[in-house]
Amino acid sequence: MKDIAFLRDGKKLTIGDFSYQKNGDNVILTRYAGHKSRVEVPVGVTDLADESFSGARIKQVVLPQGVRTVGKKAFYCSTLQRIELPSSVALLGERAFDCSSIRTISIKNPEILLESEIFDHAYEMTEILFDGTPEQWENVFYDQTYSASFVVRFSDGTTKRY
Repeated sequence: MKDIAFLRDGKKLTIGDFSYQKNGDNVILTRYAGHKSRVEVPVGVTDLADESFSGARIKQVVLPQGVRTVGKKAFYCSTLQRIELPSSVALLGERAFDCSSIRTISIKNPEILLESEIFDHAYEMTEILFDGTPEQWENVFYDQTYSASFVVRFSDGTTKRY
């Protein structure tokens, strides 16, 4: 996709299956309303808004480098099964994958901040690929609640079961 052009800040824009809003230099994807099983978020998006993919019938989402935040309940009750969070993602909002069908998540930023209840009611989750050490994971995952048994695979080849 080419650059997303806005006339002024705060202006909402819909292109295809995506709705956006601009806030300063930030381009916020506010809603996905399509029906594709594999969704590629356009380059230039800096943030996923709260509930931007909630209830979506999707299997995989590809986020470009440059996305910094994934909002609260972004994938709430979606059929999302797989996502890779690029190293630019610094914040994963509260209950981002709550009630979703997430199975595999790849986290490229070992210093990501996870708000509370990220994986609550995500009963199908089986694997997290984490580009960091077990010690970094313990700092990131501290005090999280989760509903499924899953394995965390670290970049050094070690694993830990939850």
